Amino acid sequence: MTSKFELGIDFASFNKNWIYYNDHLLPVNINDYNLDFNPSFFARFHFEEFSLRIKYEHFKKNYLFRTNTIDAFEEVDGTFSNNKYFIGAEKYLINRRIKLSAVFDLGLSQTNFKGTYSDKQGGIGAIITESFSIDGIGIFVQPGFGVKYRLFKNLYVDLESSIYLEKGTDKNDTHFINPQNKLIPRPISLLGFSTCF
Repeated sequence: MTSKFELGIDFASFNKNWIYYNDHLLPVNINDYNLDFNPSFFARFHFEEFSLRIKYEHFKKNYLFRTNTIDAFEEVDGTFSNNKYFIGAEKYLINRRIKLSAVFDLGLSQTNFKGTYSDKQGGIGAIITESFSIDGIGIFVQPGFGVKYRLFKNLYVDLESSIYLEKGTDKNDTHFINPQNKLIPRPISLLGFSTCF
């Protein structure tokens, strides 16, 4: 690319839920994969052999998880919010009107999961509900592939697919609500438009 700077906006992503559990605590009215519309911004700085990339993503969603067996009842009802800061590089494998690239990002993830946790042990007894607010921080890597199609001279459609791996730590997570290790398939991790300057 002859341009040195590129600015874009990401409109949508399609990925596995950011919060997930084993078969004991199940999501209520939540699919395994969701199409989310959370606009975010990204920029690329083009060099001769590769491009440097930065991106910011914000994600916020309500979650309800519940188990109701004969001997136990648990419920988690809350709002999960996540700020992710990416820095990475990409290398064009095909550089024509349709451009194919290999991409690799790493970054920092900040999370807050706030809501209520309800629990009842045994077949009888009162349900105990308590509030929680879990703050977390993590580091992640996200390798993938990207496709860019030039609509006009300076306007592109961008599509990326990737795998997200995060190692995190949480504060005040006494019931182990927020998973510290995440492996998130992202069939669509970026779908948007960009322009070059």
